[in-house]
Amino acid sequence: MDYSASYNKFFKKLKRNKSSKNKAYSYAVGGDYEEMGYIQMQLLKMIGIQPNHRIVDVGCGSGRLAHQLAKNGFSNYTGFDVVPELLSFAKSQCAKSHFKFMKTEGTHIPLPENSANLVCFFSVFTHLFHQDSYKYLLSAKSILKQNGKVAFSFLTFDEDEHWVEFYRLVELEKPTHHNQFMTNSQIEIWADKLGFTIDRLETGSTPFIPLEKEVILESGAHFRDLGSLGQGVCVLSKA
Repeated sequence: MDYSASYNKFFKKLKRNKSSKNKAYSYAVGGDYEEMGYIQMQLLKMIGIQPNHRIVDVGCGSGRLAHQLAKNGFSNYTGFDVVPELLSFAKSQCAKSHFKFMKTEGTHIPLPENSANLVCFFSVFTHLFHQDSYKYLLSAKSILKQNGKVAFSFLTFDEDEHWVEFYRLVELEKPTHHNQFMTNSQIEIWADKLGFTIDRLETGSTPFIPLEKEVILESGAHFRDLGSLGQGVCVLSKA
């Protein structure tokens, strides 16, 4: 399925509804541009990603993660997205780095085999059909080095707070966008079929990401020593 048209339409609507361009670019990736980007970076550091590792960020949007990585000495990053305007903004937020930003189509990651240490999908599988998420994982496996990692966030039926979101969609007559939900057992089956090892599987409500500073989100959520993405997190290793 081609998701480009729907995402571009969604972003144009955001720009019309937000009082400033910067707010639209932040809300295009879920808001909390600085804060959530920082927590995502801390997650990568927690799973062993080093500043010289090659990081591939699929669905990078307006550069929430990239901005934090550029500020903190990471040097080898490639971000992919389907919305050219978001890619341009992301590049502007990392102007002093050598980061690369590329438009993508479909579910193939156009990089050489065995070239990346990490492929991440933050708030990507939450909006794709399962078969497309699986295709992305197949592509990620091909470009990962041995023992390379995949990190992705997800909405899950195993989490009460996410079930509330699912039921909200059930009651909507015309959902604004597609939200996709997973279960822990489904992820375990996928990992087995793909030949990945599950390093970490977190459902989302319990903070588990070590933080080096206090973080307060727009919602009022307050993280001190440990943070969370508000979604489930899975970390896979290429066995």
